Amino acid sequence: MIVVKNINNNVSLCLDSSNLQMYETMRQEYKAVADCVDKIGEYYESVTSAELNEEEKLYLILHINRVCSKESES
Repeated sequence: MIVVKNINNNVSLCLDSSNLQMYETMRQEYKAVADCVDKIGEYYESVTSAELNEEEKLYLILHINRVCSKESES
């Protein structure tokens, strides 16, 4: 387990190493979606001055990919 401290709101987040490994795998497998999530993260940071962590980015990759998959089925 990896512990990360979010500097902006002083909250410690526990990232399970399997989630971190899944994040890295998903980034490689769904490169275009991961690039999109990076842009969303940059925008989010510019608006809120807070960064998305890896688990939040993993969540976005999974759900954006699901939406894209449904779009291509239609």
